[in-house]
Amino acid sequence: MHELIVKVAEKTYGVDKQDADININLDKDQLPTLPDINFVVCGEVIEHLSNPGFFLDGLNKSYKCPVLLTVPNAFSSVGAAHYMKGYENVNTDHVAWYSWKTFTTLLTRHRFKVDAYWWYGGVPLFSEGLIFLAQARRVRWQTSKKNALNQILFTMVDATDFVSIESTLGAASVAGRFFGCNHGGSAATTSGALSKACSLVHSGIFRQTIKAAEANYDYVIYRFTATGCADQIYAFNTKTYDDTDTYSMLSDFYSDFGSRVPKAVAQASNLLLMTSSLSDVYSAVLLTQSLASDAHSAAAQANSRVLLNQSMLSDIDSAITSRFLIYTSDISDIKSALTALSDAVSNAHSAAAEGSSRALLNQSMLSDIDSAITSRFLIYTSDISDIKSALTALSDAVSNAYSAAVVGTSRITLTQSMVSDLDSALTSRFSDLNSFLGRLAYH
Repeated sequence: MHELIVKVAEKTYGVDKQDADININLDKDQLPTLPDINFVVCGEVIEHLSNPGFFLDGLNKSYKCPVLLTVPNAFSSVGAAHYMKGYENVNTDHVAWYSWKTFTTLLTRHRFKVDAYWWYGGVPLFSEGLIFLAQARRVRWQTSKKNALNQILFTMVDATDFVSIESTLGAASVAGRFFGCNHGGSAATTSGALSKACSLVHSGIFRQTIKAAEANYDYVIYRFTATGCADQIYAFNTKTYDDTDTYSMLSDFYSDFGSRVPKAVAQASNLLLMTSSLSDVYSAVLLTQSLASDAHSAAAQANSRVLLNQSMLSDIDSAITSRFLIYTSDISDIKSALTALSDAVSNAHSAAAEGSSRALLNQSMLSDIDSAITSRFLIYTSDISDIKSALTALSDAVSNAYSAAVVGTSRITLTQSMVSDLDSALTSRFSDLNSFLGRLAYH
């Protein structure tokens, strides 16, 4: 067998009393723990050992990998034939015979779990030997809820073969105990009988209710015993939170999310709408402020232009007064009319701020001046007609001043130019009138 194993294994270690890779006495020496072992073969070894339990305990402790064990069959047909002849055909170094039943019991007693078995060298039950595939039985830590009510389902099996379900066992015959300890420096372990009795679920299957106080440990083991049954041991690593708590928290979060988010979205939409409206209002205020600033600038510029026009009209008044001293009574009326015109132009400044009503008043007053001048100077129709035309032009210029006050300063500039032209025209016309009146006086 060793030669066959060497052909297929990457690495092997031989263990025996002598002439092996590792020489030890399997009856009294502890097996060395090798780090790279993943399969152990014990071929025809156990029947040679005086203390097979010691060897199996060491094997279970050192190696948790699968173990293949072979033993001669106590009930082989070859051995039976020898018995019929009156002698026992056995190796002189063997100290025990094993059947399927006895070898299964031995393995189970030393914490091995039999995964499979075969017969070799003949038919089952009467073959030459037995092959067992076993593995060290491990305590499998399960998870339970800490400090909470828990339920355990377990089975009770026969104490000899560790397989057969004890179907006739009643719940009252099963006793349960717990052993618990917590993390930390203290090595104290708490134990006690389970306070609630187990109940029968089905033949050989039982249910145990664990109270919260009996589960309030970081590690806890529950042991169930009954006469004629193998002890059942369950180890638990308790958790404060488990999957049910996670699901519950997610469910609560989903419900809270579903109730809060639509409201938050609606509120956010309203806030966005209000923000947009406030932004529009702010933009409109800025635009209004800009327009008001432009209007203020235009009004200030129009005011300066109107003051200039007023000054120029005052100069015209002074010129007319100096040129017509000889005709004081008549020219006084012109002066009065022009003074009124000056007042009307002054009012045009206020009209630029107040509206078109004052401009219309100026136009009416200019029309009155036109009528007065026409009636007083009929004798000099041709000359006065020129004055009328000039005043009409002045009326148009003032009207344009009104329009300029509304649309900006460009029209005021035009009015200033027209007033300047009016001054020149009046100067020229009154010069001619002065000469004409001088000639009349001479004759």
